[in-house]
Amino acid sequence: MRNNVLPDRNSVQAVERAADLLFALAAAPAAPALRELAHAVGCSTSTVLRLLTALEKKGLVERDPLTRRYSLGPRVHALASARSRGADLYARALPHMRALRDQSGESVVLQVRAGDQHICLAQVESRHEIRRHVAVGQVFPLTRGATALVLRAFGEPARGEPEDTPPSLADRRARAAGLPRGLAAVRAAGYAVSLEEREPGVSAIAAPIFDAHGAVWAALVVSGPAQRFGPTRMRAVATPLRTAALAISREQGYRGAYPGLAEEAGHPRLASAPTAPGEVRRGSRATRSAPQ
Repeated sequence: MRNNVLPDRNSVQAVERAADLLFALAAAPAAPALRELAHAVGCSTSTVLRLLTALEKKGLVERDPLTRRYSLGPRVHALASARSRGADLYARALPHMRALRDQSGESVVLQVRAGDQHICLAQVESRHEIRRHVAVGQVFPLTRGATALVLRAFGEPARGEPEDTPPSLADRRARAAGLPRGLAAVRAAGYAVSLEEREPGVSAIAAPIFDAHGAVWAALVVSGPAQRFGPTRMRAVATPLRTAALAISREQGYRGAYPGLAEEAGHPRLASAPTAPGEVRRGSRATRSAPQ
């Protein structure tokens, strides 16, 4: 039952001290020695050495074998690169999200994968009084919903997930409406749908966003109340959604074909969208929408 035990005070303190060490290394004008780091974080040299050794094993810290001085390791740069990548994606996606919101009439969300979860990175809300609202930073499991299906179909499967599973009720409803469900169907169509699967009264359609290497770690999503945004509207939105996702992918450096779009030039460009203030929810700011 060890996994159910909460971290004790000493464990939390060790994490805080390790973070302080990384901050001290980042702020140091030159590579510091062990005693200098111990003085900077207010700990004994034995404690600091133990933490530095653990951080070095994870690639977060490097030790020069000649000078015995420490610096930030290569994995810190990887973390910074991942943070920058998300910011770049947000900036590239926002104009397309606004245009897609105006074309579809529904809320548009940018989701990014984080392991076996996905997180709302940005949202442009529908102008309807009754609309779908997702809080920026909200975390969802990679097991249900249109976004989860797209990210699993074009990326790594969730841990422990078999490739083929028996059709669920959501699968049967979507297939009865002539919409793609299942990993193979989603890969062929280039989008996935959810008919009140994750949340009663809410439907969604999602398409993958490819990076320069052809990897998929983000999805563009249109969602709204199921009474207004049903199978007929989803079919109408499928092409504009994939066209917008393709445009974002192109700006990410992707040059491959987009599934479900036979001729990229054969689809209309999305119109420029207004930049009304306050329409994008980002960071901790959140407002509640009308009941769904």
